[in-house]
Amino acid sequence: MWWARAVWPFGGKLRPMTDTWDQFSRRLALVYALVALVVLVLYLAFDFQRSWSRSVSNLREQAGAALSWAERGMDAASEAMSSAATAGSRACVAGAVEPRVLSHMLNVPLDRVTIATGGRVLCEWTAPQSTLTACSTGQQAAMAISRTQDDVTATARIYPACMLAPFALSVDGVGLGLREKRERRAAGEPDALLTLTSARWPVQLDVSAPPYWLLRRWMADLPLQIGFFALVGLAIYFGPLAALRRRLSIEGQVRTALKRGEFFLTYLPTIEVNTGHWLGVEALMRWRHSRHGLLQPAAFIPWIERSPLIHDTTSWVLRQAASDLARMNELHHELYVGINLPPNQLSDERVVDAALDAFGNDQLCLCRVMFELTERETTDYASPEVQRVVARLRERGAQFALDDFGIGFSNLASLALLEIDFIKVDKSFIQELERRGTDPNIVDSIVHVAREFGVGIIAEGIETERQLDRIRRIGIRMAQGFLFFRPMEVEATLDQLRLQTQ
Repeated sequence: MWWARAVWPFGGKLRPMTDTWDQFSRRLALVYALVALVVLVLYLAFDFQRSWSRSVSNLREQAGAALSWAERGMDAASEAMSSAATAGSRACVAGAVEPRVLSHMLNVPLDRVTIATGGRVLCEWTAPQSTLTACSTGQQAAMAISRTQDDVTATARIYPACMLAPFALSVDGVGLGLREKRERRAAGEPDALLTLTSARWPVQLDVSAPPYWLLRRWMADLPLQIGFFALVGLAIYFGPLAALRRRLSIEGQVRTALKRGEFFLTYLPTIEVNTGHWLGVEALMRWRHSRHGLLQPAAFIPWIERSPLIHDTTSWVLRQAASDLARMNELHHELYVGINLPPNQLSDERVVDAALDAFGNDQLCLCRVMFELTERETTDYASPEVQRVVARLRERGAQFALDDFGIGFSNLASLALLEIDFIKVDKSFIQELERRGTDPNIVDSIVHVAREFGVGIIAEGIETERQLDRIRRIGIRMAQGFLFFRPMEVEATLDQLRLQTQ
């Protein structure tokens, strides 16, 4: 049987290959999730730093624009006061400041303009109460800008900080404070995030923000960032990583093994117990894995039988067995080859095409082929599909055997429905035969049934001379087992055949 019980060494323990792959898939998914989480944390930390730098840079630009705007207001007030001082008494009309003087400071927040000479006030302008803003009547510091010309002094009291109001609105949550350089910071006032100093006026602009300000701005974009990262992560998981998983999966590894030629066949001879002559060989599939070494069939065959790769694998076995049998027949013309078929392939007509492609399309091209039906699962042998496949194979000379008879889903109906040529008695019954001696046993019953149906019998698993003697006395004439030979690769098989023919 090409799925003799075995396990696959992986991770230091003996485990079935399918169980190992399931664990590997779960571990791969877990590792990917952990790596993705670490990358997300690093990305968010990097993004927070980038957001911080970008926000501070934007604040610096806006604060620079605000300071420039305040400087232009102070420049306008200075120019207006210089003009008023130069004009002297002409800047006053009926004890009031000439409107032309004020027109140059329409955008400057001021509440008083005074023109005086020799300690005597020539004229004065005071802003109407209705035009005063909360900024100019609050705690904002006023700044006096004076210019003197020919003993005439023109002074304007302005509130430079009030000119920052439009900019404060554009940077919500950030405080902009304009103060003279020599002015000390008030108690409890937050530390400045940025400080910009005017090159033309003795003022500086402080930009302050609460600790949560940047975090709040950054978190506003956080759902979008996480959503984008999740999309990228899913694209990788179901894209390149899925392709890698498929390649590393059992299916992917089997496909790779078929391409690389990692599979090979060994052959277990069927012996005529009285003469020791070879009657045939059973093809047993093995896998020499590039990483894990020699894998026994039970590590991968049960999975292959239930996968879409069963047809590809069986086709390969048929081709390889046909090639090897041609070499064996040069030494032994009557040798047959046994090839195992799982039940689900009996209803697939592609197996017929694969057999004809491997052994040729002659009328009796399969006369040296015995298909051994492995009964891991129940099969409806009476179905038209199964009957059609069996009939087509028999037309080309193929014979059929029931493998492991008595321990699978074999029943007497199978012998009649498929017109079975041979049954193979499982080695567990042979071992029981040795233990029970001459007492009645199952093997006697199997032999009786087989003779009633006209079916040949092959004993499996003969390991001792006592077992061999027992099957001889029962009347079984064909056997397999380690007492005769262990499974051999084709070159060793050919060497043994040469010894047989000498």
